[in-house]
Amino acid sequence: MASFMGDSGLPRLELAGLDDLPAILDLQKLAFWGEAQALGDFSITPLSQTLSSLRSEFEQGPVLVAREEGGLGLVGSVRAREEADSVYVAKLFVHPERQNRGLGRALLAAVEKLFGPKTYALFTTEKSHKNLRLYRLMGYREFKREKWTDEEDFVFLKKEVV
Repeated sequence: MASFMGDSGLPRLELAGLDDLPAILDLQKLAFWGEAQALGDFSITPLSQTLSSLRSEFEQGPVLVAREEGGLGLVGSVRAREEADSVYVAKLFVHPERQNRGLGRALLAAVEKLFGPKTYALFTTEKSHKNLRLYRLMGYREFKREKWTDEEDFVFLKKEVV
């Protein structure tokens, strides 16, 4: 497995392999549980996703993971896929016990480093205040909103990396 970031005091970031997919899915469900609670919706895609669906996403573009030596093992992940000159970032998550330590920022920066100069796009819900703060700190700017429910919008953000 290719590691592409040096030691910065954070877990090792690397490209995931097929063997990692069950652990990624388990961690994803753990990490998104709090989001589902905040939204009052436990049918969100990150919680209902199947291993088969995750395999399909794996085939569309790289999946990065953050791996601790000892400790919890797999502690974060993010997916990305490239279309033309744009990279679509999806399902960035960190183990609840490792949040707010710079790992989400490192995973997002690793995606940008992996793909280089492009337009990066992602989305979250308007109630995902921590996610929105992270994305804005990383230079992402809102470019549209779409109605998700009567009470909630999706917020779409993008960033130009030159």
